[in-house]
This record gives sequence, structure tokens and C-alpha cells, in this order.
Amino acid sequence: MSAATEPGRRVGAAAAASAGERLPLASAARAAALAAAGVAVAGFLAVALLRISYPFQLEWLEGESLHYLQRAIAGQTLYPEPSLDFIPFVYTPLYYHLSALVAGVAGASLPTLRLVSLLTALGSLALLFEIARRETGRVAAGVLAAGLFAATYRASGAFLDLARVDSLFLLFSLAGLILAAWGRASASAVAAGVLAAAAWQTKQLAAIVFLPVIVYELWRHRRRGLVLLAATAVAGGASLLAAAAWHGPWYRFYVIDLPASHGLRPRGLVAFWTEDVAATLPIAVVLTVLYLLCPGRGAGRARYGVVAVGLVAAAWVGRLNPGAYDNVRLPLFAALGLGGALGAARAAELLTALSDRALRQRGLVVLQLAIVVQLAALAYDPRPLLPSAADRTAGDQLVARLRALDGPVLLPTDGYLALLAGKPGHAHLMAIQDASGELSVAPSEHAGPLLVELREALRARQFAAVVLDDARLLEEEVVPHYRLAGPVFVSDQVFWPPTGHPFRPSWWYEPAAPPPRPRPGR
Repeated sequence: MSAATEPGRRVGAAAAASAGERLPLASAARAAALAAAGVAVAGFLAVALLRISYPFQLEWLEGESLHYLQRAIAGQTLYPEPSLDFIPFVYTPLYYHLSALVAGVAGASLPTLRLVSLLTALGSLALLFEIARRETGRVAAGVLAAGLFAATYRASGAFLDLARVDSLFLLFSLAGLILAAWGRASASAVAAGVLAAAAWQTKQLAAIVFLPVIVYELWRHRRRGLVLLAATAVAGGASLLAAAAWHGPWYRFYVIDLPASHGLRPRGLVAFWTEDVAATLPIAVVLTVLYLLCPGRGAGRARYGVVAVGLVAAAWVGRLNPGAYDNVRLPLFAALGLGGALGAARAAELLTALSDRALRQRGLVVLQLAIVVQLAALAYDPRPLLPSAADRTAGDQLVARLRALDGPVLLPTDGYLALLAGKPGHAHLMAIQDASGELSVAPSEHAGPLLVELREALRARQFAAVVLDDARLLEEEVVPHYRLAGPVFVSDQVFWPPTGHPFRPSWWYEPAAPPPRPRPGR
């Protein structure tokens, strides 16, 4: 940011403070808005801390991260040839490798993975706070930026603290974008390129996130833009070569070829703007537009604009994926949280410049109350997000029951429970479907072998038990060789994941006696 703008910021901040002293009602409204933002941050942190130690999954794909973690710690490739033993999802591997380092101290568990996510989520909040504070010269703007983003915790699927890649991806993305857009030295451009590569090795949407800022830097600051482009290309290429060398030939299939084969969801083209943007953060959108259109300090607006384009575009493309969930909106909400705070600060500057004292007070009160309304609209009941003591007891009992069995078990959508029970792990059903081509626009060459391997294992009754989820996925393949022994849980109220698809282990199947062999004729 330009040093020439600092005197203007100090004057604006002083004018706002002076107006606040003369206008007690406006000061009260401002305090209410800041309090609401603080509550949003505290609410997210409280929920995350209350559930971080829960040993079972909080979302239907979260448990599979434990399988990744154990393989990373053991030095095994995360991208083997597709088989029933393990099939990865289509994410790049950096989150799991960093978590493996933490697990060396904290142990291999879902709480360890969540700790990594929580710390990186707090890092993203700190970055949003700092850039808003530096751009406006006001701590209040930083508090509002962090508060608006934290308030979207539930709207983004309550993913910020999950054992998933999203929080680390967002931290790398924000840090790299800030260095690329607001940095001045060539060293910051090099660091931004390294962070862009790290973001891509966490989640592939980083390629979209950083494209606008690279183009902008090439246009406005040719030399620095070339440094940024070169650093991104070199770091990205080196990371690809290193990952491919470490993980083997199947790395490209999982992280590039397979995601590219997924179709698009046309409904997301419009629904993203009407539901994800306008319906979720309408007031923040208005304030963001005000910031971008209002004259004054154009360089800062341009930098924010190019950063926002990358974040919003990544969220939009993510929403077009047929299997997308609310977590893909995290980059969007980060952009609008920051934009809403910058826009609120700009609006306050314009209002404090009004000569009419009564009009100035009414305007400031309306502005702060609008922020309170936006934060209140995002409020959520935290209780459904917190697993209960009964959930923990039910999970412990299920793991003990699995551990007592003699032989491997199959839980198509809850395979991490087999790991907790000391049993061999196996591929998640969604990963099997993906590698088989069921989630792609074109058939996969792996469809036949994978399905044959699964059916042969069931036909041979290789599993001491099969536990299906509430939807009874795979039931047609299981029933000919296993008999239903009954429900897993007596209560219908326990062990449901607080977010994501409502799947839980529900139906227990035991090997059926093979049919009698026909007697030879006499």
C-alpha cells in the first residue's frame, strides 16, 4: 500500500473518532457492530474447541483423512493404484504431509488433523484483520473483516475446523494473494509464488485463485509481475515433479486427470450468485460494491478487486462441481468479509464528512445497524454442531464391537472406524465410485476391475461384518452373501455427523452360510 495514503487515513480515522465523540448514538451503534463481530469470532472458536477432541468424524468424508494420515506417517504413497485397500480423493497431498509432522508430536488422530485446520483458520482470520486494518488505518475495520468471515462458519458447512484440506488451502491462498497484491519487493513476489504452489498442493482451485493477480501484476508492474509469474511457475513445477516422484505414476491420475473428468452442474452458474452471494451476504455485497465504486485511493481498491476476483472465481468454479458442498464457498466469504469491512470504513468516511450533524448521525447509525443485521442474519444455533456424550459412547461401543471380531470389516462410508478398531483400512465408497468413473462424464478403465474386486470379496465373505449406512448403499451387492443382523444403534438420535450428508453406520450384516452344494447324482 502506498505511504502517500497514510496521512489521509489518519485524518479519516481522526474525523471518525471525533464524530463518534460528538454523536453518542452513532458511537453506541458502532460498539454494537463491533461486539457482534467479536461474538462471531468467539462463537466459531468456542464451537471448534468444544469439538476438537471428538474421536469420530464430524462430517461423512472427514474420517478418511485419518487413513491418509496413517499412510503419510508410514511413508506410503497417498496415490496408489486403485484397489479396495485404499483410493484417495482427488485432493493434492500437502495438508496430510503437514499433519503428519504435527502427528509426530500430538499423535495420529482426527483431533490432530483438526488442530492443524483450526490453527490455519485462525491464521486466515488474522490475515483478514491485518489487511483491513492496514488499508483503512482502523482496528475496527480489522475486527469487522474477521467477524464477517467467522460469522459465515455455519453457512460454509462448519468446515473451518474439520480434518479437511479447506482451511490450510485458504490460509496459503490469502497469504500468497496479500504478498502478490500488496507487496512491493521482488522477494515478496517470490514468496507469493511459493505460497501459490503450496496452495495448489493443498487444493487445485488455487490455480484459479492466483491467475487474476498474476495478470494484474504483469499489467501494472511488468518487472515484478514477471518475477511473480516465474516464481509461481518454478515453485509449482518443482512441487509437481517432487510429488510425482514421491507418490508415483498414479499421482497425476488422481489430482489432474480424474478431477478434469468430472462434469459441471449448470444450475450453479446462476444459483451461485443468487444463493451463495446475494442471499447469504447481501449487506456485505453492497458495502463491497460501494468500496469498489467509490472514488478515492484507487490503488487499494484495485488490489482488493483483483484479489476478490480470484477468490470469488475459485468458489464459483468449485460450486459447479456436481459433488460440491458449502465448503467451496469459503474463498467467496473471505473476499466478501474483507470487502464488507473495507466498504463499511469507506462509507463511514463519507458520512463523517457531511456538514449536517443530524444527517451524519443518522447515516452512521444506519450503517452500523446494517452491519449488525448482516451479522445477525448469519447467526446459528451451535448446539447441533456439537457431538454429545451419547454420540461418543455410541461410537466407543461400535469400535469395541468391531475390534472383537475375528477378521477384517467393511464399512463402505465409515472405513476409518475399522482403523480405530485396529482392523485393516479400505477405500471409501465415494472414492471407489469416483475412480470407477461413476462421478465422471466418461467411463473409466478402472470401473470393471474395481467392481469385480469388490464383488469377489463379498462373494468370498472375506469380511467378518459389513456395516452399511442409513441409505444402505451397496445393499444389492451385500445381501446375496451377508444376512442382516439388525441395526447398529438402538437410538435413532445418536452418531449422526453434525454437518455434510447425514450418513452414519446403521445396519449390521454378518456372513451368511454358503448355499449347500448339490449332491452328485446316483
